[in-house]
Amino acid sequence: MLRRALLATAPKTGWTLEFDLPAGVTMGGFHHGTATQNGSHVTVVNAHYNGTVAAGASTEPYSPWFIAYGSGAAPLNCRVNGNKCDGSADRPPNAPNGLSVTGRTTRTVTLSWNAGTATDFPIIGYDILVAGVVKASATGTTATVNALSPNTTYAFTLRAGDSRGNLSALSAPVNGTTLNPADDTTPPTTPGNLRSKGRTATTVGLARKASTDASGIAGYDIADYARPMSAAQSVDGVADTGWEPLRGNFDQLRKLKSRYPRLKVLISIGNLPSYNGAGGPGSAAGIFDSIDLDWEWPGAEGHPGNIVRAQDKANNTLLMAEFRRQLDALTATTGKRYLLTAFTPADPAKTAAGWEMDVFRYMDFANVQGYDFHGAGSDNSWEPNRTGHQANLLRDAQDPYPFDFSVDRAIQSYLDGGVNPRQLTVGFPFYGRGWQGVVAGGSAGEWQSATGATPGQFQEEAGTRGYANLLATVPNCTVFHDTQSGSTYCFTGNGGQWWSYDDPWSIQQKTSWLRSKGLLGAMVWEMSGDTATGTLMTTLHNGLSS
Repeated sequence: MLRRALLATAPKTGWTLEFDLPAGVTMGGFHHGTATQNGSHVTVVNAHYNGTVAAGASTEPYSPWFIAYGSGAAPLNCRVNGNKCDGSADRPPNAPNGLSVTGRTTRTVTLSWNAGTATDFPIIGYDILVAGVVKASATGTTATVNALSPNTTYAFTLRAGDSRGNLSALSAPVNGTTLNPADDTTPPTTPGNLRSKGRTATTVGLARKASTDASGIAGYDIADYARPMSAAQSVDGVADTGWEPLRGNFDQLRKLKSRYPRLKVLISIGNLPSYNGAGGPGSAAGIFDSIDLDWEWPGAEGHPGNIVRAQDKANNTLLMAEFRRQLDALTATTGKRYLLTAFTPADPAKTAAGWEMDVFRYMDFANVQGYDFHGAGSDNSWEPNRTGHQANLLRDAQDPYPFDFSVDRAIQSYLDGGVNPRQLTVGFPFYGRGWQGVVAGGSAGEWQSATGATPGQFQEEAGTRGYANLLATVPNCTVFHDTQSGSTYCFTGNGGQWWSYDDPWSIQQKTSWLRSKGLLGAMVWEMSGDTATGTLMTTLHNGLSS
């Protein structure tokens, strides 16, 4: 019998015990805790009666225990709430070595190194420092440090970080000197923003408005990389001077990646043209981990005016194959794995029109649109005269439309095509869609007549409000939870406003269903709609983690 009395040096409310069974040892019934086993690794969560432990006290006489069968060796790698059972500190990774300079320009130095050696936890990333300040981060064994001064020598050091946040000692320093502009023979490159004269549209998710070229087509947003951020807006509390070669949202992403090395950031399109001293080739190097494609939609019109061709479906597959080929070629050079993902339709008809399921052999995963099933539209061109759920999990039995728009139906169309469920995420809206002049109809406005879209959070976009804005600006909206379809809506009363949106209740329904299907995870559009305390994101995280 193996028994572990848990002693608290500080008050604890809830504990999780983890350990590994030695080779040849099996576990019998567990007592005074709920145990789950994954291979040889055992995780135990407290019972309802022994979860609270006062400082200096222990869980006796209700300490967790079990019968072990085998060689009799003690469990290995014991931890309580992530800390070692014997109270000793985690061992950080060993300092990496082999740091060397492999490339230079007037503003950058590229470095490579040998992979570090893990101790208690696996290494998940590396920081490159100059004078004690992190200048770049990487998950592989190469990185480019940007925003350096020309013809200047820098002393670079390197440290490794593990999955628990433990940092290694610094490596031996190596000097790298940026090129003198007079000696730089690198040929200039032309920015590669896509402009298509109305043929396709891409979604900009980091800012509200995009700059336009002479054709009137959005090409880039200077807020993404050229607008200086104040200290209050900055991830690290440090304001931009306005002279950095990379500013704005992209620089904040760089800072986030430095803080969270496992964060992956995908960009939808193009290079950054120079603007007011910012941008230009190489200015955003090291921030983006791969490519996400947002073609709305191959084989079916998404944005009004898009050109739809019979060959779109085949061309979509060819496009993915070409991206995959070039990303794999880059992997052969850098040693880094690059993701290829896409935003894909929920409408089974659009899926059939534009997506060959064989395309998934080139992709890592797809973010399936799990919202905008019904709505009035900002110009009342969509469904202005009848309310409807915009993100229902299951088909509503009261739905009067002949087609089936639901998360379940959308995902099933991919599963039926043979797509691995671990290549699918579900889109969650952090905003609501609303109608006004809604008749109660004996059903609190559900599927009832309306007079059009409500006023929106933004003047140019009627019928939509972020979740937090909706809660704050639409008073007396009684909330209803449709348990049959997994939908949330609220209604201000006969002749008033009716809103369809996700809240913690509906997110819990969806995450439970998502896990039951074995899907990969969730995608959110978009984070600014959440409350200041992250109500929806916290619920989503907890639902996916439970």
